[in-house]
Amino acid sequence: MLILLSGCATLAEGPSYLDSKPASKDSDLATIYIYRKYAEPTAWGVDVIVNDQKVASLSQQGFTWFRVDPGNVNIKAVWPALSGQKTGHLQFMAKAGAEYYVELTGQSKLSSVMPSGVSGGVVLVAEMGSGLYLMNSIVGEQIITECCRYQKEQ
Repeated sequence: MLILLSGCATLAEGPSYLDSKPASKDSDLATIYIYRKYAEPTAWGVDVIVNDQKVASLSQQGFTWFRVDPGNVNIKAVWPALSGQKTGHLQFMAKAGAEYYVELTGQSKLSSVMPSGVSGGVVLVAEMGSGLYLMNSIVGEQIITECCRYQKEQ
């Protein structure tokens, strides 16, 4: 018996980057932008947890921004359990007045089908992986401007 799970991508809805970015910088805090241009599996939103606090759930082509105190920043991208996806992690030191761009990625692909030896069944082998990557500010801002819509915690 073969079970196939599939789904349609959930696309972000909201204002563009240019319509939703902060009007001014805060010289005492760091501003962090996290975006999901394309990350598999596409059917689920991903919870973005920063320093143990949920800041948003990102759909495909979604982004969010927030400010943090300078110092150690721990970011996690937590996928729903049914997605089978692994949690992505990123840790870095934020500086006051700086802007950071973080890309959320995910891969989910069927790599092989093997006989299970039990009643003619099969075993599906999937390659899964999720990541958070600190990007160059110019590249990150360009990607967000071209692809993404603002999403905030609901």
